[in-house]
Amino acid sequence: MGATLILNMESHGYTVAVYNETVQKVDDFVNRRGKGEKLL
Repeated sequence: MGATLILNMESHGYTVAVYNETVQKVDDFVNRRGKGEKLL
């Protein structure tokens, strides 16, 4: 659910910060589904 919300917000012009206690989950998301998006 969080990934979809992040991508939706980004598609509407927001820069979104991504956080999870597990660093690997953030890295996987940013490098796969979030690739090319404005994510911090």
